[in-house]
Amino acid sequence: HSVDGLSTSGSPGINLPLLRHGFRPNRRFLLFSSVGKRSKPAVLGWMNVTNYSKRTFDVVLYYYDDQGTEKSLDCCRDKADYYFRRSDFKWPNLYHFLVENNIRPGDYDAIFAVDDDIIMNGNEIETLFADFIKYKLKYAQPSYDMYSSVHFPRLQRWRGNTMVRFANFVENAALVIDFQTVFRILDIMRDSKTGWGSDYCFFHRTKPAPHEMGTIHTVVATHTITKDPTKASNAFWEGLNQDNVVIDKRGNIDHPEDTPAQKEGKELMAACGAKIYRPRVYFRIKPGEMREDVINREKAKNDLYDKNSKNYHWSQF
Repeated sequence: HSVDGLSTSGSPGINLPLLRHGFRPNRRFLLFSSVGKRSKPAVLGWMNVTNYSKRTFDVVLYYYDDQGTEKSLDCCRDKADYYFRRSDFKWPNLYHFLVENNIRPGDYDAIFAVDDDIIMNGNEIETLFADFIKYKLKYAQPSYDMYSSVHFPRLQRWRGNTMVRFANFVENAALVIDFQTVFRILDIMRDSKTGWGSDYCFFHRTKPAPHEMGTIHTVVATHTITKDPTKASNAFWEGLNQDNVVIDKRGNIDHPEDTPAQKEGKELMAACGAKIYRPRVYFRIKPGEMREDVINREKAKNDLYDKNSKNYHWSQF
């Protein structure tokens, strides 16, 4: 499909409107979130930039809670570049924003699609975007501190002496995406409800290279879910029951009793042809190392790359 010179062939069934209306992009990057009455601490942090008027990212907020609860965000609403009331989850709301305002691939370099329980300040978000571009990533997330609830500590927990750790998975709770890539997964965003499994669908569709996805360790966020992160992590890695998901040591997965979110996620993944796989850390860049030198070194020795044809292995996707 093509509309006004814009190819949407990567997202089946998506046709963007010809004319712009409503919001106009003003900055290089975009922060998007669905927020509610519990979101004030997170939103205040995102807007805490040394010079807010000169920040490099637009702030777009969709309010999902009842209208009567909006006073909780009075301190933030007027500072957002765009604010809209729509009761839905993050990915369908993002799809609605992009299509209704005819946002185009060239309007931004990257988007930070962040859940409203991710705590970090605006200066850290500036660094997150800068390093995303510096390391030429397609998908990334910030590292999480020791107080955060994490499902994959080997991938997500902050580590010293590290700029970025490349891996085959990053979680969609705090996902930075190359903006061109966004338009290849619009239909997945539209069809995702709770978000469960959407990250696997994104990666299956777009197949980022081993050096195009990872956790950025120059910034540290807090993921404020109320679960016990130690129990959740141990359950995942040791093959115990965690969130009704069982994964054995070979990475096989079973859902003895699906929650509604998992059931929806499995249906989404089946429609996309995606499968759950065991997250894997590839390699890292240390302070002072050049990106190209590290990648070339890994290509020469690492089984991520076919040593004869230099093609990537995509079995995990």
